Amino acid sequence: MSRLAFLSPHEADVAGVSPLRHVQGAAFTDVSELGKLEVRGDVDLLEAIPVGPGRALVVLEGDARSERDRLVGEGYRVYDMTAALAALEVEGEDLMRRLTELDLDALPAIGSIARGTTALIERRGGERFRLFVPQELGQFVAEVVNDMAQGHLTLGHSDRAMNVMQERAEVNQLLGIDSRVVLPDEIARLCPQLDLSDKPTWPIMGALYHPPGGIIRHDAVVWGLARGADRAGVEIHPYTTVTDIEHSNGRVTGVETNRGRIEAGAVVSATAGWSTLVCGLAGVRLPITTHILQAFVTEAVKPFLDVIIVSAQMHVYVSQTDRGEFLIGAEIEPYTTYKSIGTFPFLEYSARHTLELFPQLERLRVLRTWTGLCDLSPDYSPILGQTEVEGFHVSAGWGTYGFKAAPIVGTTLAELVATGKTPDLIAPFALERFHTDTLVSELAAAAVSH
Repeated sequence: MSRLAFLSPHEADVAGVSPLRHVQGAAFTDVSELGKLEVRGDVDLLEAIPVGPGRALVVLEGDARSERDRLVGEGYRVYDMTAALAALEVEGEDLMRRLTELDLDALPAIGSIARGTTALIERRGGERFRLFVPQELGQFVAEVVNDMAQGHLTLGHSDRAMNVMQERAEVNQLLGIDSRVVLPDEIARLCPQLDLSDKPTWPIMGALYHPPGGIIRHDAVVWGLARGADRAGVEIHPYTTVTDIEHSNGRVTGVETNRGRIEAGAVVSATAGWSTLVCGLAGVRLPITTHILQAFVTEAVKPFLDVIIVSAQMHVYVSQTDRGEFLIGAEIEPYTTYKSIGTFPFLEYSARHTLELFPQLERLRVLRTWTGLCDLSPDYSPILGQTEVEGFHVSAGWGTYGFKAAPIVGTTLAELVATGKTPDLIAPFALERFHTDTLVSELAAAAVSH
């Protein structure tokens, strides 16, 4: 066994230097000083983390020399990986699910984390996780962890806005959510890049701060849900267009597609901006209007924005991706359309408001833009559950904020399909509320985009 001092700092009796020393943040704990021994041989009897056939990682507090010598004496091949591996601990399953697609119930495991970095992940108990990554990539992974747990600031620019922020904070706290109002001095600490002077048209008076707020990779979530459905035996048919929804005597009977007919006694429409057209195939009229929502990203620059910024009054949100691009968006367009075409007025006013908050971005170039379709109901609340056509159910009217509700909506609609009874949780959001005048106003919850 070779003993290389730069990989085995205990051999040289010098203090180890953590590869994470240049990264600071409350999102992780640096535990790179732990002793780490890769052991090869018959490792089944060892108290260690399995990493492959006949291989395991032994993790130790402090000096690993005595344990290494003991294992070598028992005939194992041992490699000191103390300095070769960075180690960090993070808290929270939500954060881990944003970092990796590994099954958190099947740990320890080796897999991809933080955009392709190979890591060994173990659960330390509860929602505490330990990550081992190559030391040369440790700083990158730590920075991604910090980005994922960025925190969310909703800015207030008036006395009325600050009153609303305080009300929202108190409601959140009653529900056990970490949320509070912060004033400019704390905002300056959380986001020193913001222009907190009185020069902007709407100076910043305070903000609603949600420390656990972060950014989730929507494509990874969709693929994760698809994998889970596939494992449960659900058939997924991509590239299959629904051309008609058959119904007879007030009940749905099947779906016609470009690849053939599917007989069905229950059909759920969850088609967002296309809801009115799809439901029209079943003879169901929805009080939905479809609008486009636009966003753009700039060219990449060195990361400096660690929090997510939202201003409802200025109708803009700003964050920086882990690739360095600034992601900027605004409210939905006031006109109805199905055309996914971006507009210059959106770019103009979004850029103007962003520069009031971050004047240092004035020379950045726009890299790309895109649009998406949003379905809005008259009371800005979703429409969930049964329709006048028996067996035909809907999930529509989510506007811009349905993504986070998808899991619970899937659960409740599945219960409705299986039992024929509407769960209490979604009962207030029935389509019939527009006939009984029992609307559910969610305009305030929609923040920027409505």
